[in-house]
Amino acid sequence: MPPPPVRMWLLADATRVLIAVWDANPRLPARSEVDELTESGRGLLLVESLATHWDAYLTSHYGGKVVRARCAISHPAVG
Repeated sequence: MPPPPVRMWLLADATRVLIAVWDANPRLPARSEVDELTESGRGLLLVESLATHWDAYLTSHYGGKVVRARCAISHPAVG
């Protein structure tokens, strides 16, 4: 059986990127304790470390959930 679909959208302007990911799992993300031997459970830790803001919500039309993260874009100094 193939894995369920995952959809991702990227929107950007000159100062930020919005990443939105949908999957069919209705369980909202929750922080979990991980250690150096744990192979899963790092997704929210990565989102929190990179995003200036994130949220998640359940979808009624397709089921599942969407997790959104907004990240700032830093521009290197020119010259």
